[in-house]
Amino acid sequence: ENENRQAVMRYADYATIAIQAVLLVNVPFETYEDAITARRGALADIDSFSEDASDSEFNALRDLRAQVARTIPGDDKDLPRIVTYEARKRLPALALAHDLYEEVQRETEIITRNRARHPGFMGVDLAVLDA
Repeated sequence: ENENRQAVMRYADYATIAIQAVLLVNVPFETYEDAITARRGALADIDSFSEDASDSEFNALRDLRAQVARTIPGDDKDLPRIVTYEARKRLPALALAHDLYEEVQRETEIITRNRARHPGFMGVDLAVLDA
């Protein structure tokens, strides 16, 4: 009975890893760094299960790992990258959005990404998207 319970739990763990991989392929990542972070997490999960896997399980996990590594971030490798913007002085997020993107609507993106306490006084070293 104990062996059956362990086998079912192991099956559930492998199914979870496979489902995670399938779901990640369909995630619309906002940035390249987000995709890479998700890929690293998925690969780490796969690697942790590979340590105790039987030969057939190991081969399946190896194939899944290769597929995840190839697929994420996917064909859209043109995802925006996060870069550091060094402002000369503190500016409002609205002015930064205009200066960087010529789109004031992206003010919220800058505020959120940098966890700004006050949008009128943004820091001088900011994480922004390159596009």
